[in-house]
Amino acid sequence: METEEPATIFEPAEGETPLFEPVDTGFEGEIVTLDLPLPQPYTPPSDSVNTLNPYTISGGGGRMTGSDLFDIKCSPFVGTMTDDNHELEIDGVGVLFPEEEVEIPETGLIVVTEIWRLEDGQIQLTWNYVEELADKKVDIWRRIGEGIEYSTAAGWVLHRQGLAGTQFTEQKANVAGGIEVGDGQNAFYRVVPTDTDPANIHDPGMNNVTVGKVDVSLDVGWNIVAIPFVQQHGYKVGDVLAKQLTPGAAPGDVLYTADLEKATFENSNWTNANLILKLGEGLYINILQGRDPITLSFVGEVPTDVQQYTLPVGFRRIGNSSCISKSLYDAGFDASFGGDSSLAGDAMYNSALDKMTKQEDTWVPEGLFTFKVGEGYWYYRQSKPGQFNWVLDPLK
Repeated sequence: METEEPATIFEPAEGETPLFEPVDTGFEGEIVTLDLPLPQPYTPPSDSVNTLNPYTISGGGGRMTGSDLFDIKCSPFVGTMTDDNHELEIDGVGVLFPEEEVEIPETGLIVVTEIWRLEDGQIQLTWNYVEELADKKVDIWRRIGEGIEYSTAAGWVLHRQGLAGTQFTEQKANVAGGIEVGDGQNAFYRVVPTDTDPANIHDPGMNNVTVGKVDVSLDVGWNIVAIPFVQQHGYKVGDVLAKQLTPGAAPGDVLYTADLEKATFENSNWTNANLILKLGEGLYINILQGRDPITLSFVGEVPTDVQQYTLPVGFRRIGNSSCISKSLYDAGFDASFGGDSSLAGDAMYNSALDKMTKQEDTWVPEGLFTFKVGEGYWYYRQSKPGQFNWVLDPLK
């Protein structure tokens, strides 16, 4: 950066002197670099108020780039700044140029994050970077479990750190910590710029997409399941389910949509291959007698947008199109379309045909089952007051 006059780095108060004077100063773009001698040894004060970690300054913004380099991008600052190894007392800092602003795109700094089922059963993540991100490396955070926590870092573990490139393939499940198609584990992933603070891994400015894998069990006979993810590679039956039903069989295993459209997985290929599957519907799948149970893996992008469905009078197969298991109340079954605010008389059945009935403001038997990730249900809508406008908040 060119400047007509040198920047004033330290402006101590009248009669006061900074603990350290700069040994060398220089410009790097819009960042002033101070090469400072720092005290050794150093013990962090237990009651330090103004704390510097390797990437942020309290009261401003900046980063520690080495054992004795400190890039200042903050407005005037007074106090004690520390990192894990050093302490710096400053009576006054003045930076005489505009603060650098990096505009973060709505997509986040990591973009086009996708999850794939490979033909050999491995799970692969791919992503890309925006031009504004200087250090093109990522950390991958993973959470294993039934649902997903959005508001905190609870349950999330740093799975891979400082990865260059644009893809990562999980190890098979026979390796400790491995994840693969059909292994019975649910896994969720956040791909963020390397060294992102754990408290910020859900920040959409880092990446506005979370991806994952959800496994559901298909027993021999009829099963009802649901797509828990926004599909990244299409909603045709083969895109959503791939070739995970009984291979090489004729007659084949059968699938029906909520609208009773049919596809058959026969001789390892789908009939009616252009059949479109939908979020929010219950998929009815029949694994024919004499065959083995199957663990089916759904993959895709974790939904974040509120979804709305119309349930007609009578029976309808529905499903949890989110990645959080919910009570029936949190799943949106507490209000009705039209003037009648009661669902009294409506009923819901799980895949085992356990039944819960809405009586005034309560589903009974209370807590008999929940609206689980990846599972489908039968919903019975009474004839009065008519169709039900079902609204599902996937983050609730």
